Amino acid sequence: MRLLPATATTVVVIVSGTLTARTWPLLRELLRPLHVRFVVLAAADLRCCDSAARRGLAAMDDLLAARGGRLLIAAAGEVMDDVRRLVAESRMSPSQVCASAHEALLATDVTLQDFLLPDLPLPPAPRRHLRLV
Repeated sequence: MRLLPATATTVVVIVSGTLTARTWPLLRELLRPLHVRFVVLAAADLRCCDSAARRGLAAMDDLLAARGGRLLIAAAGEVMDDVRRLVAESRMSPSQVCASAHEALLATDVTLQDFLLPDLPLPPAPRRHLRLV
């Protein structure tokens, strides 16, 4: 598992392998001290997501919803059936399952400005000169 902060309120978690009753607590403890509103679970390399992990993800979504955010699952791939079960068993919406991390980030509070280095100013907008006739 890798944690990539996108903004102060959004984090991307890259998971691979399996998310089970044994590994779910690791993810929970990784996210516990963070007070984020949006979690993007990048699941392209996830091979298995068991019922305990699905219950944990549903609980995480409820917590994030109480903060005005939500859990988004990106690029589910092999575990798409597990993700469909998660959506069916919880209050999650199908719109929270995204084809890519990019699509998921667009559903959060992340903007283009968040990806720019704060020390680098934006280039000035090009000036258009109107030709007077």
